[in-house]
Amino acid sequence: MKTTVTVSATVGSPIAPYDGADPHDVTDTGSVRQTGYPLASGSVPDTLTAEGQPVGVVLLTEEPVPPGQPVEARPVALIRALADGQPNPLVFCVPVHDANFAALTGPDDLRAWHADPETLDTVLHRLHHHHWQVTGYAGAAEIETLLGEARHAYERLTGCLE
Repeated sequence: MKTTVTVSATVGSPIAPYDGADPHDVTDTGSVRQTGYPLASGSVPDTLTAEGQPVGVVLLTEEPVPPGQPVEARPVALIRALADGQPNPLVFCVPVHDANFAALTGPDDLRAWHADPETLDTVLHRLHHHHWQVTGYAGAAEIETLLGEARHAYERLTGCLE
């Protein structure tokens, strides 16, 4: 599955593989083992949640992405989270054709990339300025359900049902 993500903001993150599978030596200042890959916040266009917003996304990227930039992405996991105590699920994605993230294929892979709930809580707070609590992860079936329902809600609202 792939989807388009429109980026709204990007921050640095400590998310990187444990195995050091990056092109830099560990002593290089550009090593992702020291700094992590950037994490972008964004949304899936033409979707609408029950709260009246597009489906939220966090996107792990090789380089920072400017706001407004569309990115073809591959969903990896559904992040079950609370923002200021309210349910706010987010789709964790990676760019479709980026070999750096080939090993990220599902929710079980997130821990191997330092993307544990506590790390995501901190990075999400930097992106959205809310108190975040990641409560769990889900896989492809729940992502497809969320995106399908949100696309249908958008089409119903805009009169674009087929």
